[in-house]
Amino acid sequence: MKNKSLSGLCALSAACLLASCSQRLVDFTVISTKNVPLTDEVPNLQKADSRVKGTDAKLTILFVPLGIPNMKDAIDKAIEKYPGAVALTDGVVYSKGWTALIVGQNKYVVEGTPLYPATATHASSTNYQPAAANQQPAAAEAMRIVHVVKKGETLSSIAPLYSVSVPQIMKWNRLSSADVPEGSQLVIYIK
Repeated sequence: MKNKSLSGLCALSAACLLASCSQRLVDFTVISTKNVPLTDEVPNLQKADSRVKGTDAKLTILFVPLGIPNMKDAIDKAIEKYPGAVALTDGVVYSKGWTALIVGQNKYVVEGTPLYPATATHASSTNYQPAAANQQPAAAEAMRIVHVVKKGETLSSIAPLYSVSVPQIMKWNRLSSADVPEGSQLVIYIK
């Protein structure tokens, strides 16, 4: 009888010390954190063949959070996993967390199918050719996007997200330096 009580107490203690939870927050049809104008001028958006997942997680130590997870960052990470994508469709947002003794983690997880302009070619395609650095694509050939520079971003980290080059971004925005401050709005043309 003592062994059953002891094992029950151990199981209850383990359940209290190691816990996790997951909550489905929202299902969405289309979601984006990019400045994508949804007007008649925008080319049709096409769905990618695969789904992507983005996560933003923060640790907790001794019940003190070391940061707050950001849903926008999780959405950005998911969209940016598919070069040329501007939004996600048919997806879901989860809030997940776990705790083990004195350490834990909270995070947002965003899953969805990337959407990209019909005129864009996925970067892994063998026939992809970026526009010449000294040319601004014609309006019929490209979609204009405004990218807001986030903390820690550089032109070198932004250019691959849209399959363009640093000199192109500098030319389109009339920049004399590759240094861009946080919050700057950059015009980018994607094919």
